[in-house]
Amino acid sequence: MSLACRHLGLPTYYGRGFDELPEHVRRAFADALVRSLDRVELLRALRYAVEALLRERDEAGDLPATIEPRLREFIGLPMMDGIPHK
Repeated sequence: MSLACRHLGLPTYYGRGFDELPEHVRRAFADALVRSLDRVELLRALRYAVEALLRERDEAGDLPATIEPRLREFIGLPMMDGIPHK
């Protein structure tokens, strides 16, 4: 969410700009919230968090492109020919 704040010119430190994000942006991160400490739930939330990070990749420079294949592999979403496949 900090990357989304940066993209929109909002404060990025300590979540200060989170409340100022447009509703549709905040909704896009909702599935990344952990609802229980169950392993399956934690992995589900992690998957959505990684997808949100990759959606905001433009604000993170070259790092997401470098680590995207490893992140997708980690969350169980393989890439084929550089393209993510579900």
